[in-house]
Amino acid sequence: MFIEPPPTLDWTADSKVSKAGRRHPCLNETGEQTYSYQNLSCAAVLREQGFEVTYLHCPTQRLDCAATEAVIKSVNPLAIVIMKEHINARVAESLSATAKKAGVRVIWCGPFVTALHESEIVNESVDYILRQEWDYAVAELLHALIDPKPLAAIAGLTGRIRTGKTVINPSGRKSMI
Repeated sequence: MFIEPPPTLDWTADSKVSKAGRRHPCLNETGEQTYSYQNLSCAAVLREQGFEVTYLHCPTQRLDCAATEAVIKSVNPLAIVIMKEHINARVAESLSATAKKAGVRVIWCGPFVTALHESEIVNESVDYILRQEWDYAVAELLHALIDPKPLAAIAGLTGRIRTGKTVINPSGRKSMI
């Protein structure tokens, strides 16, 4: 399940506040919405490999935090993927905490967590951070979780393993499946 979260914790469907492809929430009179091409690319890779993919674009679907949490609990996916940014950090953490309580694995990706992966992985609401490009890395990670395999081969992975130890894999290798 990919989640493009509401712009703020107190956002409502009647709000005209939107990210609309910008770095910061803004007043959006036109109703324009943009989708993360990185997440869409990753979702396409997963679908091509046979995964069932749910994509929540909360502002477009008029899902506030409570409604999004209800969808997470109802669908109960193997994992959620959120491109965590500085502007949606509190929302991403809140939705991720809900997912974790429901037994869903949480994957964060994007430039913000790539730069800050060592400090972000200590957050209890995330299991894995995929640094740099994540379109194929998410597929590799999900395959490794379904058919338990060592995570060491997944380029750009920062994560906590069952022992509580943090692993940081090297970046830069091409993902191959």
